[in-house]
Amino acid sequence: MDGASGVTKERASRIAFEERASLLGSAVNLEYAKVDALWNAPDLGDGFRAPVISSAPTRFISGTLDCNTPPFQAEEVRWGFSESTHLIIDGAGHETWMSLPEAWRLIRVFLSGEELEKTRIALPPLQFVPLEGSASSMSHPAAGNRQ
Repeated sequence: MDGASGVTKERASRIAFEERASLLGSAVNLEYAKVDALWNAPDLGDGFRAPVISSAPTRFISGTLDCNTPPFQAEEVRWGFSESTHLIIDGAGHETWMSLPEAWRLIRVFLSGEELEKTRIALPPLQFVPLEGSASSMSHPAAGNRQ
């Protein structure tokens, strides 16, 4: 999908420029150009990437920690969707919101045609497992049985 949808020449230039100054370089883009060359997926062209205009009821969902499609990108796309709502989930990544029952409840509310009562919900704050020492109130599979 990433290979076929591609990016405009302008955006490819911007990506190359920004990754030179990025602390992680091209880590977020995962060397898509190399993978795309292996798959030989045809680029669908700029027409495929043109803005979509729709009056269909649409719910956009994004997390504030999503580096793939952050909330501002959903807002850019929403400009073409006259009957859209945007559920923003604080503390969620690209798909981590899927573990949140409240998000699923709000999806059901949308699918039933009811009015959206919330446009923002939150996951609990992130907690980091220390590399050294102990954290008695936390556990993580990568930390083994350390307490």
